[in-house]
Amino acid sequence: MNYYLEDPANIQYREQPATKAFDMNDPDALVYATRLETFGDMSSANIPEYHVYGQSASALVDSIERLASAPGISKLRLVAGRKKGHTVYLARLTTKWITAAHEDGEVRDFVLGDSSWISILEQRDGDSWAELLLDLVRRSSDRAYFHVLRQLRAHNASLAIAEDGRLAMQWNTATLSSPNQLLVDSLPWLSGSSHESSAIFPCGHKSHANAFYLLHHATEVEAAELACTTCGHYALTDSQYHRVKMWWDRCERAKFFLDTKCWAGLENSILDPQNRFQVTYDELTTTIEEVLSTLETPESIDPFGLCPTTYEETATVQLHFYNMTRDETGSFGVSLEDGPPTFFTSAINSLRCACYLELEDDLDAVLPVGYLCFLRRWMERVFVLLATRAQAKDNELVESLVEMMLSGKDEDQKGSRKRGRQ
Repeated sequence: MNYYLEDPANIQYREQPATKAFDMNDPDALVYATRLETFGDMSSANIPEYHVYGQSASALVDSIERLASAPGISKLRLVAGRKKGHTVYLARLTTKWITAAHEDGEVRDFVLGDSSWISILEQRDGDSWAELLLDLVRRSSDRAYFHVLRQLRAHNASLAIAEDGRLAMQWNTATLSSPNQLLVDSLPWLSGSSHESSAIFPCGHKSHANAFYLLHHATEVEAAELACTTCGHYALTDSQYHRVKMWWDRCERAKFFLDTKCWAGLENSILDPQNRFQVTYDELTTTIEEVLSTLETPESIDPFGLCPTTYEETATVQLHFYNMTRDETGSFGVSLEDGPPTFFTSAINSLRCACYLELEDDLDAVLPVGYLCFLRRWMERVFVLLATRAQAKDNELVESLVEMMLSGKDEDQKGSRKRGRQ
């Protein structure tokens, strides 16, 4: 059986994956990991029984589901190949069970048919492990692309170079446009004029629409959700709406990379990190939430399940700072040198309490991979923004830059994570 990789999903609509979104020197930067809620603790857990035997896709799903029955650490490896014209996946699930009695390991191998295996994953909507595995198999995100490329390079560097070169000219070959422009270009306008007030919708009905309004007044969300007044079917077909979601993601990517440069510029603009400035507790609370929203990455960079802004640890830290500041009034003095480490330590202590850990316990072992780096960046940005605002109250240019960085989450620029239409 020869190894096989299908082309990355939506390659014709996507920009070539950007290494600048990741620390490529960090071995954990591209890790795919998730947690299953364990029913029972180490003292009472026993290694669970199998319900489905064999090497089928159903057996693999059963093996993954039983992981929640006892504490442990598991690793799933997957490789695809072509056999007699069909795609076949070979999977290996390695588990180390951790119970009070002993630690025990097991290894199971599976052979998965392409269509049945992918169908099972698609049906498990909401299961983080299935969603992340689909992202990897389809290389739907930049993280998935680089993760697979790194694994391929470790196996055979020549294959990795060949794969990267094979795809180089396939990225971003299709034209994307806003839903407003897409509607104006695709709807059959009555009398052949796009200034008419009606058009024939894909459902076949004549319905109200006006190109001038769509192009110059309607929001992108309004255009994307324009529906037939007779039957309620959308004016954009499913395939067109898919292209719109790619357009929205492209807009999010552009803003994400621009904001990253802006943050670096703000950090360099701080003249003296030891300079102390006053911060009100209201400003602190607001800034913590504002900065968190800027740390969300587009789904074409990171899959939803690996964006730290969505983690329960982040909600724990948010609640901690809310409780810490809600009854406080007035202001306090702080500098860019002592603010981030102080509040980082405070956040760490809140996570220790939430995990029932002692000071000598290894917190990093129970946190998502890379979470401490995310938390440190969050706190650093909070105080960079506070320091910038403190020293630039009369600087309209800096204030405009900050406003631009914190904007763009409105209805016109929402990404696919927030859309109403599916």
